[in-house]
Formats: sequence, structure tokens, C-alpha cells
Amino acid sequence: MPSQCLALTSWTAVFALALSLVACKKEELVVRTGNQAPDYSGVPTVVVRNYVSVPQTVTIELKLPPEATLLGQSRQQLQLQANTSTRLFFQIRAEKPLTDGRIQVIARGSQFSDAVEQPFSIRPDGPEILQTVSRSFSGQTQVEVVIPASAHKTRSRAELKLYPNAVSHILTCLTGMLQQPYGCAEQTISTTIPNLLLLRYLKLNHIKHHPQEGFAMQNLQAGYQRLLQFQHGDGGFGYFPGSSRDMALTAYVVQFLQDAQPFVVVDHNVVQTAANWLLRQQKADGSWAGSPQLTGYIARMLTPIPIAADSVERALRYLSTQVETSHEAYTLAQTALAAQATSNQPLTQKAISRLKTLAIPAESAVFWNTQTGTLFFGYGMTGRLETTALALEALGKAEASSELIGKGWLYLLENKDFYGGWYSTYATAQTLRALQTAFGSQQTTETRIKILVNGQQVNEFDVSARDEQPITINLAEKLTAEHNTVELQQIGGQLPLTMQVTAPYFLSWNSPRPGITQHSATHGSLTMKVGFSQTNAPTGTPITCAVDLFRQFSPDAYHHGMYLAEIGLPPGAVVDRESLNRALQQSSGSISQYELQPGRVVLYLNFWNHRAQLTFTFSLKFPITARSTPSTVYDYYNPEEQVTVPPILFSTLP
Repeated sequence: MPSQCLALTSWTAVFALALSLVACKKEELVVRTGNQAPDYSGVPTVVVRNYVSVPQTVTIELKLPPEATLLGQSRQQLQLQANTSTRLFFQIRAEKPLTDGRIQVIARGSQFSDAVEQPFSIRPDGPEILQTVSRSFSGQTQVEVVIPASAHKTRSRAELKLYPNAVSHILTCLTGMLQQPYGCAEQTISTTIPNLLLLRYLKLNHIKHHPQEGFAMQNLQAGYQRLLQFQHGDGGFGYFPGSSRDMALTAYVVQFLQDAQPFVVVDHNVVQTAANWLLRQQKADGSWAGSPQLTGYIARMLTPIPIAADSVERALRYLSTQVETSHEAYTLAQTALAAQATSNQPLTQKAISRLKTLAIPAESAVFWNTQTGTLFFGYGMTGRLETTALALEALGKAEASSELIGKGWLYLLENKDFYGGWYSTYATAQTLRALQTAFGSQQTTETRIKILVNGQQVNEFDVSARDEQPITINLAEKLTAEHNTVELQQIGGQLPLTMQVTAPYFLSWNSPRPGITQHSATHGSLTMKVGFSQTNAPTGTPITCAVDLFRQFSPDAYHHGMYLAEIGLPPGAVVDRESLNRALQQSSGSISQYELQPGRVVLYLNFWNHRAQLTFTFSLKFPITARSTPSTVYDYYNPEEQVTVPPILFSTLP
């Protein structure tokens, strides 16, 4: 996934004298890679408001971390009339990379004073490579972390995370999945699932006043409210408001709402109308759309609904005719779970027996693969992860533990993504569900961990299986070689643990050339072109951005995912929403919707139309010499398929 970065955030204090930093929410300054005289700069905007009925003389002072330089005076004085506001500009230049820095602005008035502090970061000028490696182990383990010689020498982020139990994985995803898009109905549900699982864990273990309980409850309630906008009048749910109804998605909604009922107030009519819509879609042979995998999934989700009992029974009879000849692990896992939900032992045994034969060895682990893709667009890596999670959930319900189950969990736990999840929101949600089922009970085992980097001990501490939070160790100053070895040793106890090392690094873009207004790139089946009408326009002048996106289809391609395009903009860009609305209307359905995010416009694409083109306009609210953020298009459910277009240099400073 594209990286998520810290930045200046907007904030306003309502006092007699109020300040607001309005520049660049979630945007950054950039420092040139390998250049001792950085030349990129930006201009934070400070808004000063006088809320009293008399004039004030105000002195504004800007304080920066040492990694940035202020070009000009750090203090400005102004006369602010009663009940008025004004804007001040401070030009700053990036010197060295910085993470988690702060900008401070202090205002001292003749009668009142105020201050504001905002997050601020500086990143190297180049693409960020999100490197991660995970291992599950008891006793000791060792991983190699490679930092190419061509990478930027300053690394502000590199860490080791140690996961003592299932709850620690859930808590990581609780915040990590908030970085994921949630514009569609599936994303809305899946990003809310970690909150639901945490609340379920707290209730099961009679834990009260947990520090994350209120946060999880708030997120669950917000997810439920967002979800309601996706339902049609007849009960079915679509991926976007007004989009066509989807049977698998509607069944996912039914499951989520039933699971959420113990924790938030759920409108029973929403669940009932969704279930009724699904029942009306069932075919005479008991299937849904003639698909065994869809039939197994819907039957499982409808099992708790009393009025669906006859339909579920007909679905199981249909599945019984398919299980003997099926070679699709995803379908067999869905069949087994549906049979288990209704205590149908003969069908469960047939599905489980065939599922075991489809396990694929992967060194000391095993995984299950899908030949046709999953109901939620998974194929490739995400298809394997989603199918493996389903298989393990089914196997775990059939038998408490086995060597095969252990090897399957080894595969999942060693294939976490950079953010601690499993590459897509749906695959992450399903893995967490299966994980909580498999490792729900607490243990009392303790051990002591020794960490060595390149043979040198860097830390030693105790770990208990009751520790809920993942343990995080900063390795940024330790990974100094091109080839680094990180070793963990357990002393005393043998506790099953998962470790993850994340070590991102920056490479270099090609040297920026003034006057270049467009870039294009092709990778695999995807082609992206992004261009701007001008890159030296004065502030407030409309700039046109033209986007051309193309996907080359293979005649035998069985998959289609949800494609997202992120169009990178320069710092301080103010997008004309009307131009985006017109582009959406003129896209002939190739663009479902858009979101405005700091530094980018996110487009949700219908790539079965092969091509998506649009133009929109924006203007700059302050002068800069800075790059736009990179642009990228990718399959949201399978982020291996993506292409990135380098940023473009804007120079509007005098």
C-alpha cells in the first residue's frame, strides 16, 4: 500500500486570541536525497483571529526543529483590529529527514496570548520501500534485513515488534487498519472488525475499563452508522451508495450486524430486510447464482436467522452434490464452515477431508490457494491468505489442534504486511477472526527475550503470554550495514511468539527538471499518466491536472478487483470540487467516486471499462518549491498489482 505519513494538521483554538496552522494537512517537506544543500521549501500559513472588541498588537513567533531552517525572521508583528483575522506566511526549508517533529507558533497580544503546536515531518526525496519480514518461533529465530547501498543514509524508522498472543495482533490492527481506505461497504465493515473482536474478547474474559474499550466502541458505532448508507430500499447492499447490489457483500453485512448487536444498538429491520433480499435470490436448486463458494458463504451467514432455516437446508443439499468433485480449497472451506454452522457432520467430514489434501507445502509451513479467486476479489497473495484463514477456521472447529493447523498458522503469521495486517482489509478481518478462535485462551507462560543485531546485544526483557500490547523496539540506529542480522533468543521458557521487523528505506527519484509537467509509467497490466497544465503558476491561479489510466486485460483473466488511483498533488493544493464532480459525471461509469485526502485525490475505479480518464483543477494557496506527492494506481485487494508515477516539481517562489 502507499505509505501513510505524518504532517502538519489543521487545528483551531477558540480563545480571545486564536491561532490556526492551516498549511498542508498530512503533507510534508522533502529533502533532496544525497544533496547537502537542499532546495525544497514550503510556507506554513498561520491564521490569527482576534475575538475581542478592541484592537490588539500581536507578535507571532515560529519555532522549528533543527532539521528545518526558517528563511527570514522568526517573529512578525502586526496590528489586529477588533473581531478580525489575518494570515501570516513563514517560509521554511527542509535540511534533514525528520519523523514526529513539531512546529510551534506562539502569539503574544497586548491583552491575550495563545499558542499552537503541530506534527511535522521531513522525508527524503524518493520512493519509500516498505520492507518487512516476520517469523513465528519458540526458542530462537534469526532474520536478515537488507538496506541497499543506494538507499538514503538517514533512516528514521526501523523497528521490531513482538506479538505475545492473538490480542496483540488485534490491537495492532485496531489502529493500523485506520490507515486503510474505507470508502466502500466492505472496507467499512472490515476496518471495524478489529474493534468488534476486541470488545468480544473483553466481554468473554470479563475485563472492564480496558484503555481501548471506549475507542473500540466509538469506532464500532461509527462503522455501523456509515454502513447504513449502502443499503437499497429492498434490503440488498452495494459496494457504494446507489451501486448494484452484491450477494456476498450483503451476507457479510448480515454477519457483521449480528455480531455487533451485543455492543451497539442495531436496527433489527436492517438485518431482516437484508436477509429477506438474500432469500429471494436463491435458485430452485438451492444455490445462489449456481456458485458453490457463494452458496456456502451465504448459507453460513444466514444460519442464525430463524426464517432462513429451510433455505439453508436446501443450500446444504446443493453443496453435498458438489463437494465430492471440488478441487477448489476456497469452496471446500466455505462448505465446511456452512456445514459446521448447522452441525451437519457428514458434509463437514467430506469437506474437511478433501480440504486437507489441498494443503500446499511452503518450507516449514503450508497454505491453501484459490484457483478462481475469492468472493471479495482476492487472488495472488491476498487470495492465498484469505483462503488459508478460512481453511484454518474450518479445521480448527473440526479438531482442536494438529501439525497441519500449526503449519498453516505459521504461514499466516509469517506473511504479515508492513502495517501488521494481511494486505487487504477483508483478508485481515478474516485472519483476525480465525486467530481469535484458534488462540482465544490465555496462557501463563513467561520467558525472557534477548535481541541481537549483527551479533551485538541491543536489548533484553521479560515477556508474558498475558501481555496484550505488542512490544516495540526501535532499531533505526542499529541497522547500519547493507546486510543486517536480527536475532531473538528466548531464555528460560519456550513461548510461541511472532516477531516482525519493519525497515523502510528511501531510494532516489531521477533528478527533477524544471518545466517537466507530466510523467507516465507502466508495470504489468497497468499504465498511468499524470500531467499538469503548469508548474510555476502564481498562488490562486487554476492548474489543470489530466489523468489517464489504463488496464490491459488478459483473455483468460478470471479476476477483477477494486482499483484505486491516488493522484499526487503539491503541498498547499486546493482542489476545485466542482471540476471533480463534472469529471465524475463525464467518466461514463469508469470512476465510481472520489475522496479528497491531504496531498492527493483518491479515485475508485471500475476497471472493467479498460480505461479511465479525467481532468480537474486546483490552485496553490501559498508559494512553494516542492514536489507533488507520487501518483499510483493499484488493485486494492491485491496491492502487488500497482504502478507508481514519480512526483513533479512545482516552483512558484520568487
